[in-house]
Amino acid sequence: MPFFSRTCVCLTAILFIGCGVSSEDLQREIALYCTNNPDKCKGSQGAQGPQGTAGKDGKNGQDGASCSVDRTLTNAEGDTEIVFKCGTQYSQVVVKKGEKGDTGVSGNDAPSKIRFECSTKVNHVVGSTGGEKTVTCPAEWFVTGGGFTEDVGDKYATRSHPRDNGWYCRWTPTVPTTKVFTCYAICCRAWTDG
Repeated sequence: MPFFSRTCVCLTAILFIGCGVSSEDLQREIALYCTNNPDKCKGSQGAQGPQGTAGKDGKNGQDGASCSVDRTLTNAEGDTEIVFKCGTQYSQVVVKKGEKGDTGVSGNDAPSKIRFECSTKVNHVVGSTGGEKTVTCPAEWFVTGGGFTEDVGDKYATRSHPRDNGWYCRWTPTVPTTKVFTCYAICCRAWTDG
């Protein structure tokens, strides 16, 4: 019986029933068969082994150095150079000078002095009959106030208020007593020297 047929008989008989083949021969035949048919002899992949233990923690790093301004310089172009010192290290920051802005529009010259002046313009009326009067401020003067009085102080104006560029007053008769009625306007103007 040839060797191959003996192997087949043995393999079919299986389970190590003695069939006259030594274990070395069997191992050699299996090795030869697997070499020629690797896809049929491949076993399943083994399970992954357990994870190894973690290594020790590394040392903590050194604390960072505090930084401060060491010096400030202005270069020829007008840029500002700031030098920082952090521990034993130096670093530099350059702040570029901005472009010069456009020239502003010039305004009018201010007057050297502003003058302000006020004057009281009055108009007296003597009599016992009622009446009215307007005291007007002169040209370039402006009315800023006014009023009415009577010489004894027991008679009041029925009207006293600004009118146009002056002050208007109106009063009732005082018959038979003659009185002095006064209507006045406060007039002011402003001008400049220079």
